[in-house]
Amino acid sequence: MPVWLFYPSRQSTGSPAKVPLPTTDTKHALLFFVPGNPGFIDYYEPFLSTLRSLLDEVENKTRVYHGKDIRFHILGRNLLGFEDGDDGGGAYGPGPYDLDTQIRGVMDAVAAARIDLGKAGGARHGEPFDEVVLMGHSVGSYIALDVFRRHMQTKRNRTRVVSIKEPLGGTDHLNLRLGILLFATLMHLARSRRGQKLERILLTTPIVSGWADILAQAALWWLFPAWVLSLIVQYVLWFPPHAAAVTLRFLSSRGGVRQALYLGRNELQRIGPDEWEDELWEAVGDVDDIDGEAEDDKKEAEDPQRKFIILFGENDHWVANDVRDEFIARRNAHKKNRAHIVLDERGWPHDFCIRHGEEVAETVKIWIADLADTL
Repeated sequence: MPVWLFYPSRQSTGSPAKVPLPTTDTKHALLFFVPGNPGFIDYYEPFLSTLRSLLDEVENKTRVYHGKDIRFHILGRNLLGFEDGDDGGGAYGPGPYDLDTQIRGVMDAVAAARIDLGKAGGARHGEPFDEVVLMGHSVGSYIALDVFRRHMQTKRNRTRVVSIKEPLGGTDHLNLRLGILLFATLMHLARSRRGQKLERILLTTPIVSGWADILAQAALWWLFPAWVLSLIVQYVLWFPPHAAAVTLRFLSSRGGVRQALYLGRNELQRIGPDEWEDELWEAVGDVDDIDGEAEDDKKEAEDPQRKFIILFGENDHWVANDVRDEFIARRNAHKKNRAHIVLDERGWPHDFCIRHGEEVAETVKIWIADLADTL
């Protein structure tokens, strides 16, 4: 099964016939999706495939009504260690992998992504993307946000040492334009209802806490044959076909459950008090002058564009309501805040990708269409 899912712009090859082939003036935007835990990208196939179709409509309308040729490409991959044998090409050592390693893996994958126009190639095939949208779900939202922070810090540190014209290592070409954080777990994960239960098992229960990931994997292997797991997934959980297939693969893998619990333990330890700098939430733009506050204020006034869109559930079992409300109040109090926060009132669950992927894609499409108007 694929570790990666790639949905290029269906307009990139000029099909249907009325759609022109991309030119050197075509703007290519990457939407890189980061899954939650368990980190299987295939859980999101209905969501991402629906979003792909909706973005075809956005591309067509943008070209017809605004005269701009913009192509969106969707790319995502499993988190490291969930697929048997996936060690990120050996660059991150042996698994299981903690949150910091997952963040480095995503940042490397985003930096390595290039415009893919298929076998036929074409203008700008293989070049870096013009714009990058990072979209994450659950802990994937934390990962996406931390990629933004690390990229910001790299640029800021570079300007303090050398000229801004110097290259920024392997990420100098990245234009991180927008972050879309779905059912975001950004603070105090252990204070959520599910987090409290998981903490008792993984962190506070004597003996079991240190071996929970290994014991759980062993129990699945030795006590539950594949046919039993299949019955549980299909007739107890009542998962739709795509989610049932991925879940069965996850539970039957050699190390998937261990990786999920190992990462979950690290999430509980890592995702605590609000650690995000105010600067991170401010308007998109390069760090041109560390001391140029007046110039920065001018840019803020002229650039009201959103930098982050955060979707919270109304009653999310992985996000405590008081933690969510505290986070929203803090962001709204920041005068240069460029985070647009949405509180869902439709009852979408935290694990929207199981049964509500198509509905959430409709909402995300609206946000991407708004972005397209500014490109």
